Amino acid sequence: MNLKEKLTTIKENGYQAPVKPFPLVQEMIDNIGSVDAELR
Repeated sequence: MNLKEKLTTIKENGYQAPVKPFPLVQEMIDNIGSVDAELR
């Protein structure tokens, strides 16, 4: 599952964060500056 899919799932679940959010946060940090308009 890519980052956009993970964030969409979180949104669909009422913005409920995962139990262990660190890997997601790390992936989000890695994508800072992405040219993908949906991630901005």
